[in-house]
Amino acid sequence: MPDDTRPDAIVPMKVNAFAHVQSANSQLATMFPYLHAGAIVLCTSQFETTPENPVGYFIHENSVDEVGLILGSNGRGRVGDVWRGPNQHGVGFSAPHPYVSAVVITQRQQESGEQKEAVEFQCEQCAEPLARYEFASDSAENADVPALPTIAGSHKAALLIETEEQRTCKACGHVNSAFPLPVWGWGNYVKNTRIANVAFKALKDAVG
Repeated sequence: MPDDTRPDAIVPMKVNAFAHVQSANSQLATMFPYLHAGAIVLCTSQFETTPENPVGYFIHENSVDEVGLILGSNGRGRVGDVWRGPNQHGVGFSAPHPYVSAVVITQRQQESGEQKEAVEFQCEQCAEPLARYEFASDSAENADVPALPTIAGSHKAALLIETEEQRTCKACGHVNSAFPLPVWGWGNYVKNTRIANVAFKALKDAVG
């Protein structure tokens, strides 16, 4: 029987995934406003990469499974392909030709307990870690408009390799390329989440 006390049991919703991609402000943009424990979280992800403008690469770890569905692709992924990735997996890639894809990523949040995640950037030359940021599922939930921890945590991780000094590998001395943070839009998501929370608080204050 459905649990009618859960937020996602109250209002059935549907979203056209391609229309959502059109207006998404970041990679891995949530399609529905349900992020609570046990929620099935669907996100769109869209890539456009060329040899001259790669999207970058990092390692993501998640204690829950992620399932991907390719909605459309003109390159390495086939339309309609579905996969379940390992809990530690690479994100991003380079391509020898222009490449576009639109994907839906789905995960189910843990019912209880700490849901751990991590983002790690590695040296292009020797694969030694440059920076690693670990976070948990409850790290962004204490808000009227909560953020998906994966997006907020990825943004914080990327800020750890902003400078040339931070991108210089301590193991081999290689100076790694700057990560193209604007391409991922995580900063937009974090900023817009902050705006939404401040505005929502103003609304609550106005109505008493």
